[in-house]
Amino acid sequence: PSDFPTWIALWIMDKCDESDIFTGQVKDLDISRSTYNNAQKMRAAMSHRFSRHYGLGTQPWMENPSKPGRYIGNPSLSVTVSQYMISLRRHKARAGEVVTSARAMDEATMHHLWEFACTTPEKPYGQTSRK
Repeated sequence: PSDFPTWIALWIMDKCDESDIFTGQVKDLDISRSTYNNAQKMRAAMSHRFSRHYGLGTQPWMENPSKPGRYIGNPSLSVTVSQYMISLRRHKARAGEVVTSARAMDEATMHHLWEFACTTPEKPYGQTSRK
């Protein structure tokens, strides 16, 4: 149905947004809200499901120009879901949530990673048979 993208956005909104999808009011503090990072994972899971399991590919959801009323593409890659995700990211950032891209690796973590790489013994690699 043409409403698939809206249903996906509402599902993510129900789990991650401050507003209740039924009342439009701010959710009570005792109701948990998922992070933007989790919303991205939810969307990725839907994209994978529609792409791999239902064979809808990676093209955005749109009405089929040759068959009005029929839709082609992946509904989780629609304009509706994309716009909602942008809006959610903006709201989460304003609320003080640290977005994924802002959590860069610090110097201490980089040093530990370098030490681990230096102390890990090298494995001898050779040719392997492809048969």
